[in-house]
Amino acid sequence: MRLFSTFGQLPGTWINLAIIVLSGMAEGAGLILFVPLLEVMTSGNAENLQWPFTLIVWAFQALGLPLTLLSLLASITVLIIGSLGLAYCQRHMIIRAKNAYTLNVRDALIRRLFRATWNHISRQSHGEFFNKLVTETQRASNALQYELLAIATMVQIFVFISFSSLLS
Repeated sequence: MRLFSTFGQLPGTWINLAIIVLSGMAEGAGLILFVPLLEVMTSGNAENLQWPFTLIVWAFQALGLPLTLLSLLASITVLIIGSLGLAYCQRHMIIRAKNAYTLNVRDALIRRLFRATWNHISRQSHGEFFNKLVTETQRASNALQYELLAIATMVQIFVFISFSSLLS
C-alpha cells in the first residue's frame, strides 16, 4: 500500500489541513514577536533590530501601532489566542468529519449486508460482522485522522524550519 494513499477520504480534509497550518503560522508569528519584545525591554526601543525583524517594525507602522512593550504583549497574546482558537475549531471540525466518515462506512457496510445472498450471510459470524461495524469503522476513521495530522505536522515542520532559517 502506498504511503498516504487514503489522503483526502476524510470529509473536509483540505479545510482541516489549511486551519492546522494557519494555526501553526499564527503561533509561530506570536513566538517571533518575542525577539522585538526583548529588544524593547532591554533598550527601550526597537531601532537596533536586524533585517527579518525590521519587517515587524514596518508591519506595526503600517497598522499605525506604536512598537511599545504593551503593543507587543497584546499582539503576542492575540496571535497565541487566535492560534488556540483555530486549533479548537479544527479539532471540532475533525471530530465531525470522523463521525460523518464512520457513519458513511457503516451505512455502506449495512447496505452491502442487505444486498448479500443468504449463502454468504449464513457463513458470516455475527461477532465478526459487529466487530467490523463498530470497531473497524472507528479504527478506519482514526487512521484517516492520524494521516491528516501527520501531513499537517510535516507542513508545520517545513514552515517552522523556514521561520528558523529566516531568523538565523
